[in-house]
Amino acid sequence: MTAFHRDRVHTAFKLEDNSPWQSLLNFCYEDWNKPENGKWDLEDMINNARFTYGEVVELACLLGKYNQQITNGGHSQYFDNGYSGSHPKRGREYDYDVPLTQRMLELMDKFKLSDTDYGKKVHDIVQDFIVRTTNYTPGESDYDDEQDALQPDYEDLDDSYYAVDEWWAHELERYFGLWIEFGEDPIATGRF
Repeated sequence: MTAFHRDRVHTAFKLEDNSPWQSLLNFCYEDWNKPENGKWDLEDMINNARFTYGEVVELACLLGKYNQQITNGGHSQYFDNGYSGSHPKRGREYDYDVPLTQRMLELMDKFKLSDTDYGKKVHDIVQDFIVRTTNYTPGESDYDDEQDALQPDYEDLDDSYYAVDEWWAHELERYFGLWIEFGEDPIATGRF
């Protein structure tokens, strides 16, 4: 698997608001919103990012959705809306294995983001989310009646993330900006 298709990224890339990370996320969404891709779901968008642009762009999309959901409504919202790979939209059962979150953590480790100052803290928060969610046994409640019984309590994880999210976002902007500029791993090359 290619880490980063710099040529494809430069062809599709538009720097928006001096934000390399948001710009990568935006063009993943632009692919998703093309009429011919109307039946895609989030997992299709993530797979397209990986196979079209490389695993670095896949990671940018996964981290982008994680950050947006957590800062907007916490880990419960991230889980409820299916961004963890829980897919509640097509039925009434969640996937407690949270495959997209597990993939995000795998890529953070692969590209050594887990070794950065804020990356280690976020890694621990995400790992805790995965452990709590995969080990959770939902209550005997109906999806529509007692939503809270369908997932663990994540409030302390939310608080931990809110304590680092702005610094983490700055770190990611720099990280993805260096990938775009040089086309190679900024941590491995010592640029980060």
